[in-house]
Amino acid sequence: ATVDVAATGFVQGVSISDDATADFPVYDLGFTVELTADPMAADIGATVNFTLTLTNTGTSPLFLPPASQDPVTTGRLDNPTAPDVLGDLYATLNTVCFSSGSLAPGASCVLAYNDPALTNDELTYIIDQTDPATITFLVGITLWSDQANPAFEIANQDTVEITVNQPVVPAINAFGLAANPNPGAVGNQIVFTASIQNSGTQVLTNLTATLQLTQLSFTNAVGDNGGIVLTGGHNQTPLPTITMVINDADGTLNPGEVATATGYWVADRVGSFRATLTATGRAGTTQATATDTELLEFRINSSVIATATPITPGAITPTATTATTDPDGNPLDPNALDPTITKTVTPESALPGQDVTYTVTITNGSTTAMANVTVTDNMPLELTINNATTSVGASVVSGQLITVTTGQLNPGQRITVVIIARVNDDVSIPSLITNDACAAVTGRTQVCASVELPIGADAEALPTTGQGEPESVDLDIATQGVAGVASRPFGVAPLLMLGLLALLSTGQINRQRWLLGGLAVLIIATIAGALVLVGSGDEKDDTTGTPQVVLPPGVTPTASPTLDRAPTLTPLATEESLESPVAPTPLDAPPTLRPSPTPYIP
Repeated sequence: ATVDVAATGFVQGVSISDDATADFPVYDLGFTVELTADPMAADIGATVNFTLTLTNTGTSPLFLPPASQDPVTTGRLDNPTAPDVLGDLYATLNTVCFSSGSLAPGASCVLAYNDPALTNDELTYIIDQTDPATITFLVGITLWSDQANPAFEIANQDTVEITVNQPVVPAINAFGLAANPNPGAVGNQIVFTASIQNSGTQVLTNLTATLQLTQLSFTNAVGDNGGIVLTGGHNQTPLPTITMVINDADGTLNPGEVATATGYWVADRVGSFRATLTATGRAGTTQATATDTELLEFRINSSVIATATPITPGAITPTATTATTDPDGNPLDPNALDPTITKTVTPESALPGQDVTYTVTITNGSTTAMANVTVTDNMPLELTINNATTSVGASVVSGQLITVTTGQLNPGQRITVVIIARVNDDVSIPSLITNDACAAVTGRTQVCASVELPIGADAEALPTTGQGEPESVDLDIATQGVAGVASRPFGVAPLLMLGLLALLSTGQINRQRWLLGGLAVLIIATIAGALVLVGSGDEKDDTTGTPQVVLPPGVTPTASPTLDRAPTLTPLATEESLESPVAPTPLDAPPTLRPSPTPYIP
């Protein structure tokens, strides 16, 4: 660009002027960098190809600085310490884009991964298994305004993000391995339980869980030095590999879900052991395997420790005795896996408000021990639980549910659970209450027993509360007549009271009225006494003092023990109305007696 400068002026009235011209450069610098990749998402081991496009967006040419200035850089934002991950692009860029010395204004230059000028796999990258899920690549370029001694320099860069497709790696976790009983005894069934969790992000199928037992020692428990363990002279059979049962109904385990694995082993030797759990699952075509790093150690003791005695040649080696029958004398079944259960109720029928007793028996009819036997009884709502006890273990009552944990049930052993409950007062009559009790070994299906309790007419009578006179005695003369009242205990007293009241109600009491009143009371008492004798005449032969009941004609008396509750009285059906009792004849009004003068007594 050229700049002209002119100046004018006057010196002592004389006009003077001058001008000058100068040339200097003017720069319009600008460029863009575009980095693209293919594919944008790649699996581990795949090759990603890049393309670099450089465009001069200004009006001035652009020049590539010398290599000593390091004008071209490539790298990764996630790993700044790994420079030139896309190769050394300087020589290729100089050959392809700046072959004429500069990049003209408006010109573009494309440098692709497959350009013949690229000889060292520049602009390519192979995804490594150590790479993160996302990789960000960067290309930065610096250009000059002049080929040498530049007045200005300009820089620009671009990035591209690549997604790494992580492989589907299923994950499974085994934990919480336990043995019960621990310690156990020879002949016990040892129950192993563990938790299997899908700790990955893929659904697992084909679940398996196996236990490998390793014997650590061959001695009995510490402290059993007072005896010896007798074993045969041959080698024992190898410890088995136990296949556990997984309680996963649909055969799949979703991410985060936990299943329970259960395995069994009948202990056949003494010592301490280690159990190692291995769980496997499959996600698609990929197999996942996890090993429980918590090594479980457990101990098996001899069920009977024999006293150390010298053994002479030909002597019989003592052996431990075990049960061969159940409490009922039935032989034990070596193939039995579940306990037997019975349930009874006494009394066999009941009334509302009455207590009943349920008895549940659980028996191990097998030749091997049963571990973790649990008994449950969900009592009907018609019953209120008073108490629940067990001969072995512990019982817990929660609402209507009774749970009894017994622990190990040895061969031939029987436990008894007794439940006392009351029939609710609002239970209808007649009705039937059905109740089930169930028992199960861990990992096995429940076995149940049922009993029915009838409520109603066939129920046994409630306990007798005693006999006695009614709480009140009806002394209504209007309904029973004088004879009826007089024939009741203390029935004469009301009549005498009436006579006395009649006497006292007179206007004035003198000797004459005392005589008349006394005479009236005497007459009334005599009549009442005669009525009492007449009313009790039929009881003269009763020496027991038992009250007699006079029945209507045609009614035959029957033996009637103490009533459980008041009988229902039903009026007799009759076509004719009952005759009203004859109205009593009214008495004439007593004559008016004039008071006589009271004699003067000095």
